[in-house]
Amino acid sequence: MNTKKLAALCLTGALTVSALTGCGINKNATAASFTDGTTITMGFTNFVVRYQQVVADSFYRQIFGDDVWTKDVYGNGTTMADTVKSSVMDSLHEMYTLKNHMADYNVSLTDEENTAIANAADAFLAGNDSDTLDEIGASRESVIEFLTLQTIQNKMKNAIYATADTNVSDEEANMRAYTMLTFSTAGSYDEDNNLVELTGEEKAAIETEAADIYAEINDPADLETVAEAHDVKPTTGTYDADNTTLDEDVKTALDALHEGELSQLITTDSAIYIVRLDKETDEEATASNRESIIKDRQTSLYDEVLAGWQENDGWKINDKQIAKIQLKNTFSQPASEDTESTEDTESADAAQDDTEAADDTQATESTEAAQE
Repeated sequence: MNTKKLAALCLTGALTVSALTGCGINKNATAASFTDGTTITMGFTNFVVRYQQVVADSFYRQIFGDDVWTKDVYGNGTTMADTVKSSVMDSLHEMYTLKNHMADYNVSLTDEENTAIANAADAFLAGNDSDTLDEIGASRESVIEFLTLQTIQNKMKNAIYATADTNVSDEEANMRAYTMLTFSTAGSYDEDNNLVELTGEEKAAIETEAADIYAEINDPADLETVAEAHDVKPTTGTYDADNTTLDEDVKTALDALHEGELSQLITTDSAIYIVRLDKETDEEATASNRESIIKDRQTSLYDEVLAGWQENDGWKINDKQIAKIQLKNTFSQPASEDTESTEDTESADAAQDDTEAADDTQATESTEAAQE
């Protein structure tokens, strides 16, 4: 299992729960199912949801208060609890889909990985009292299943990534470096967030300043010195052929420059610019861009493959059962942990080094979904 994920699982061990509410669910009931007969039980689903609560509980309560899980904190008509449950169901759909298609990419778990998973699960269970484990629905079977699914997810993702096209041409990856002076003519916003446009005189003064600075730059290399004398701060950056963040007129001007050349004044609806092309190829930025392009291709391929598998898989969520999962209580970690808990954590960390598993995707997705 991935170190960050398992560490989180262990560190949330030795938790105390504010009040025992009881699960109030039928653990053997079906939470979701596929057409092929694969089913996910309420007992397992409840554990995953409650674990996501544990992961995010302290953070959310600090911002939104102890009743965060029953509040519509973003005013979108959905409680935080329902947001997390929805995200968990999406994650379970993804992970079980990947499990069902392991053979498509010749993915399997080794004996060593299964042993490491079991050891990590035992370490987690040993680090918590029985009341807390009962409250979040954590059984040895459910913890092992959770970590197994994450391990499969990581291995499947890597297997799919390995089939992506990694051939990126130098032209596609190339990043050019520039230095730019910007003189904004867009106005400003008042305390009520209303745009206050510049007067004709104010805009004329900015145009004059830009023209004066440009006239003083006798050599492109003097741009920084002249700008500093006028208390104008240059900005630097890199861009590629597909850049969409630069103003179109600025990009056109940069594209026409050779290394070391300075542009003419570039006037747009919102600013006046002076740009200098510093490098035809910024090697560090180009290498990073090449990696980014490959990563984007891998991610796109993964999403495409997953969507294809899920298109007609008959995934169905039992909403009435999911509604029974409650996130009303809160969790806290004692100020100090006993020796046994510390040893459990170290044991789990050792197990993590023996296995490569899923990253912190599910906990992160749950948190991001709630924030969005």
